[in-house]
Amino acid sequence: MTAARRYSAVTLPVVAALGLAIGIAACAGVSAPPPGPSRPGELVVGTTPNYPPIIFKQGDEIQGVEADIARRLAQGLRLRLAFVELPWAGLIPSLRNGSADVLMAGLSVTPERSALVSFTQPYLQVGQMALIRRQDAGRLAGQNAMLAPGRRFGVEQGSTGEQFVVTTFATARVVRYGSADEGARALQAGDIDYLIHDAPTVWRLAGDPRHQQAGLMGLFTPLTDEPLAFAVRKADESLRGKLNAELALLRERGELSAILARWIPVRIEVTPAVRP
Repeated sequence: MTAARRYSAVTLPVVAALGLAIGIAACAGVSAPPPGPSRPGELVVGTTPNYPPIIFKQGDEIQGVEADIARRLAQGLRLRLAFVELPWAGLIPSLRNGSADVLMAGLSVTPERSALVSFTQPYLQVGQMALIRRQDAGRLAGQNAMLAPGRRFGVEQGSTGEQFVVTTFATARVVRYGSADEGARALQAGDIDYLIHDAPTVWRLAGDPRHQQAGLMGLFTPLTDEPLAFAVRKADESLRGKLNAELALLRERGELSAILARWIPVRIEVTPAVRP
């Protein structure tokens, strides 16, 4: 990402679905190849690994929730796993031109993307959430507290967290930051009342001992509803079916839960989104 690219489309419970110009513009005029693996005997995964803890790069190794799931899926399908690192704007075009078999990049399922690719069953339900200072919980944690005039919301510039706040809270003061961590530091300093970001990022920040010691806490009630899934070519329903079958096995065996617990230890299951 930029981290902001991750949240380029969500379905909001309080506003109409947000558009995804990037996917439509990037993929215009690209014809889908016939179904089948990009490389025989391999599962080629296209990714932009800059979204901890979902998928990111540590040294030379791609790690995170989706990286672990990819390894289990390739093992179950008896295929060699190969990651292909791509810029965010190049993900869907690379899938459609046959450079990758599947996309694993923290993709939320949206109508705009679903018109271009086919998604597997979601492996995780997430949404936008809020981070606050623990000392402010009494006045900021209530369901209607965000609606009070003049609330100061920190957002990552270009994110759907930003779009959500701007669209939903007409009287809010919106402060834009270059990253979630920059916003967390501003929250700690008292420059904002809320930091709004996607659930995996809020889970990560809230679980960081440094932020806990600084008195930050997450409000784990989702403000939006975003299923995360993997994308394959429209013509490759065979691969989609195989991936879904392997994902079902991972759920049944408890392996999916174990992967999520490893990377998101403070995770709280997201229930249907509530209205702020």
